[in-house]
Amino acid sequence: MNKKSVNIVIMLSAAACLLCLTGLGWLLWGQARGVGEALQPATSAEGAAKTEGLSIVALGDSLTRGTGDSEGKGYVGYLGDWLKSRYPELTVSNLGVKGYTAPQLAELLEQPEVRRQIGGADYILLTIGGNDLFQGGQALLQLEEGIEAGSGEGFISSLKGILKEIRSLNAEGEIMLMGLYNPFQDFGESNLASSVVMSWNQKVWETASAYSGIIVVPTFDLFQQHGSDYLFSDGFHPNDKGYQAIAKRYLSLMVPEGGLAS
Repeated sequence: MNKKSVNIVIMLSAAACLLCLTGLGWLLWGQARGVGEALQPATSAEGAAKTEGLSIVALGDSLTRGTGDSEGKGYVGYLGDWLKSRYPELTVSNLGVKGYTAPQLAELLEQPEVRRQIGGADYILLTIGGNDLFQGGQALLQLEEGIEAGSGEGFISSLKGILKEIRSLNAEGEIMLMGLYNPFQDFGESNLASSVVMSWNQKVWETASAYSGIIVVPTFDLFQQHGSDYLFSDGFHPNDKGYQAIAKRYLSLMVPEGGLAS
């Protein structure tokens, strides 16, 4: 082999090595981006078609329904508005019912149409437990008795059944379960309520951690910081600002860079 041939071989080998290193670098960079990239717009035509459609099903009580919001949107509506710009074919089905408790939600899951919608959802948003714990606001009058009466194991048993059923209907969709906040910060028993709610949330988190693909979305800190500024005139449900704050928290967990809310 002459000197010219040797030089060509060396140049080709160097180029091949450079290509391998470049490919490895892109692979590691892609892995480092992690799950947060799951909701990024795709660059290819095929990928773009997939990301244009996103299906959300929202279940639960008045927090899902949006009670207290001036436009009736609630966190589900605001979240849908922000996601719409990225997913033009976004579908949102709000199945929340004011006053629902965990046993009532479990019954709703028996309906064929509800089961069908859950089965095809990319995200299942869930709020439940406020009426079980605070008994629909009855605790405003007798806070300590009301909280203690609603803090048994009955709710946790129902929650386990709900999560198990949703997961059986949809093995891959992300389940996002809202943690509770303390609406009674302006009352004399605020410390008691905060303690009970934190304990309640801990039990919910422990229960949810036994199932795959479930995110418990914290809201306690949002209302602890802003108090009545985030509450509707009934002193129990969020107002527009409160729901928007909750929606942004959900959005930050679905799209970590959270740029849509600005």
